[in-house]
Amino acid sequence: DNTIKVWDTESNKEIKTFIGHHSEVNSILFTPDDKYIISGGNDQTIKIWDFETGKIIRILKGHSNSIYALAFNDKNNYLASTGKDKFIKIWNIDSGMEIFTLKGHLKTIYAISFSADGNYLASGSKDKTVKIWDIQLGEEVKTIKVHDKAVLSIIFDSENNNVISSTKDGTIRISKFQEEIPEEVYDDTLYIEEEE
Repeated sequence: DNTIKVWDTESNKEIKTFIGHHSEVNSILFTPDDKYIISGGNDQTIKIWDFETGKIIRILKGHSNSIYALAFNDKNNYLASTGKDKFIKIWNIDSGMEIFTLKGHLKTIYAISFSADGNYLASGSKDKTVKIWDIQLGEEVKTIKVHDKAVLSIIFDSENNNVISSTKDGTIRISKFQEEIPEEVYDDTLYIEEEE
């Protein structure tokens, strides 16, 4: 229904509804201080909401297709966004200005995640690759090819030593940040049904 709903996890009751997107909402996150909600969807916009008032305080435009993933870097208040247009955009959340665009994936990007120190961003795509980007330089520094299907989720571990990715091939892989061969492979840890 194109809305965002917030639920109290203890009472299981809905406490807020945010209305403003004109199509499906695909990604939502809170800022670390819980003051704002950031959302992105098929209407190709990113909306920043004041949590208390429920009002939109900023709309970010720049993507040419559906937005599938958002990530927040609280080290420098950077927001990363990505989706079907195959680009990753880095925004200054304070000014709402786009800082730069990362280009390299060949197909839809489904997942992005900042490293704990905020210096790197990992991305996973339908092109079956994981890419690591240096946020200070705005450049790709590594491509990891260990999957046979689309990469659907990704995260750095807390020490920035490994990148953990899950995919449509039903596996979770833990790849050394400095090596292309996965340290461990957990087959069937995650099973995702193939689309018909």
